[in-house]
Amino acid sequence: MTGSLEDTAGKASVSNLRAASEDIDRVLTVLPERMLAIIDAMNGHPAGRGFDSQGGRSSTSFCEVHGQERCPCGSGTTYAHRSDPTGEIAGLPDRAKRDHDRVVALAKSIRRQSDELSAIVARYASRQPTVEERRQTLADNERDVSCWSCARDRAHYALAHRTAEVAGERRQLCWWCFDWMRKGDGSPPTVDQVRQYHDTGRVRRRTA
Repeated sequence: MTGSLEDTAGKASVSNLRAASEDIDRVLTVLPERMLAIIDAMNGHPAGRGFDSQGGRSSTSFCEVHGQERCPCGSGTTYAHRSDPTGEIAGLPDRAKRDHDRVVALAKSIRRQSDELSAIVARYASRQPTVEERRQTLADNERDVSCWSCARDRAHYALAHRTAEVAGERRQLCWWCFDWMRKGDGSPPTVDQVRQYHDTGRVRRRTA
């Protein structure tokens, strides 16, 4: 059940990231132009479509009879010199400033989240161990489960089954090395004797 849930979550994450990537690609194609438009709006330019070339409202008329704009009587004349430099598009410079700052903040936030996501994914990437890591693993294994006496000869290896005191220290030993010490004077076999045992299976114990 857990594996199924994790697989579903992974697929949903991939789907969400793919959709976000497509949205970002679309935004990137128009963002430079739109940012210039936002800055123009912040500065009060360009004039809206509802304004004529002189800055006046092309649809605004002033009734000289009734003394008001857009008079219902329809007898007014075009008031071509009414000025409004912000225009309809740039009529809200504060909103343009907020949109500008929000775009900048969102871009930074997306970058931070992208970096964080990349770091998390990289953390679980599989890789081959380095030579030094292999050596350390072998050393750890030898120290933990192999016979200390046999490990002195780097060419041979034996599993440890017993523990004995050697020169005042507790050492892990294989059956053969432990038996050698038990039947002898308490000293472990020499490296040459260990090598001979592993190569031939026989070792002649020297007698005084």
